[in-house]
Amino acid sequence: MNNLHKLWLLGLTGCILVGCSGEPATVPVVGSVEFDGELLTHGGVLVVPEKGRGGMAKVQPDGSFVVSTFTEFEGDGALPGPAAIAVVCYEEGSSVDKFQGASTWIVPQQFANPSTSGLSCEIAAGQTNTLTIKVSSDGTGTIEVN
Repeated sequence: MNNLHKLWLLGLTGCILVGCSGEPATVPVVGSVEFDGELLTHGGVLVVPEKGRGGMAKVQPDGSFVVSTFTEFEGDGALPGPAAIAVVCYEEGSSVDKFQGASTWIVPQQFANPSTSGLSCEIAAGQTNTLTIKVSSDGTGTIEVN
């Protein structure tokens, strides 16, 4: 077997072992979001790792969310490692214009930006990460990871 065949076989074996998608491995990230002690019924959650592509999730009517990174809202998870978190929620029916802002924010606008939210956590590799995100109208917030 010549070197080209050996290299091709090695590459094929690598694709079989780690997948050929070229996308880094994600881990499941699920959870719930509370605002002033009540579950949110709509909105979004952003999970922004220090390196790599960020994930996002729609907040469901029961306050739950499932993060997707490489698929659109199919729950493929988030990249493991340290991550900044953002929570976006504005009055239903209002539109967000990047220059004007939302007409009526429900969750304070500071939480909509991962760099100003003050929310961060470690997304652990090899397990489902369940986040309980609690934010309040006074601008404070916490994340519990289980």
